[in-house]
Amino acid sequence: MNILFVALCLLAAGAWLSYAYRYGRAWLWRLLGLVALVVAVLFGVALRDALRFTAGMKDELRRSHAGTLGRELALTMNSTNLDGMSREFTADLASIVEGSPWAYVDRPRRGDGRGCVTVVLTNDPGQALVMLLQDEYASEGWRFRLLSYKKTTQQKD
Repeated sequence: MNILFVALCLLAAGAWLSYAYRYGRAWLWRLLGLVALVVAVLFGVALRDALRFTAGMKDELRRSHAGTLGRELALTMNSTNLDGMSREFTADLASIVEGSPWAYVDRPRRGDGRGCVTVVLTNDPGQALVMLLQDEYASEGWRFRLLSYKKTTQQKD
């Protein structure tokens, strides 16, 4: 989006410069065109940075809410903010919860438009449940859908 904006500004500045050059005072119009071009590029860069900052804040909010959901699953084995739980998932979750679990939330991939986050529930015996969650932006708060999960076991020496 920003590249398109900057390209249009460049095109407009070029057209303005060629028009001004044909009708006199070329140096003044070139200078004004150059200033307009610099302002347009700076505006485009500032807009891109603002959009990137907003996306980063959304990722951090998503990560925070996913961590809360992971802790809730570790304590109660259920959450009203998680859709898509199957019987197999509930059974695997129960086996993880038996060994005093804790939750870890992986950092979302930068630029992931799906709004996914990975939550890992692990316990002392070395079992882990790796869940891929997608936020659903519910009107009453954050809700997640369980897209996939994988149960893993680490051998302790």
